[in-house]
Amino acid sequence: MIEMRPGFHMLPTDQLNETIAGWSGARFDVLWQPDDDTALLGRGSRALVMIEDDTTERQLGPGPVVITDQLPSDIEWAIAPVTVPAGTYAACRIGADPLRFLILDEPTDVFGDR
Repeated sequence: MIEMRPGFHMLPTDQLNETIAGWSGARFDVLWQPDDDTALLGRGSRALVMIEDDTTERQLGPGPVVITDQLPSDIEWAIAPVTVPAGTYAACRIGADPLRFLILDEPTDVFGDR
């Protein structure tokens, strides 16, 4: 059985810096910014929202990211599995709603693993 748990919320944008500033003003901290198009924000050391400036992500829209130990095999991917700094990432649509998956390479406090 595939294990899944809530991860964080993906918020695609075309105005990364402005969006980060808005969330920072709401007392969220930038926990990790692996590149110029991505920022992970949260409270304390726990990730709650990922802000991403990416055309495909914007087309999918905002939605949840689940942390999982493996990807389902019977899904039509909107974003095929790809290696990202944290592990393996993929996204699909369930009806009109996006659902994203992340397999972590290593446990980390940021994603609530410890």
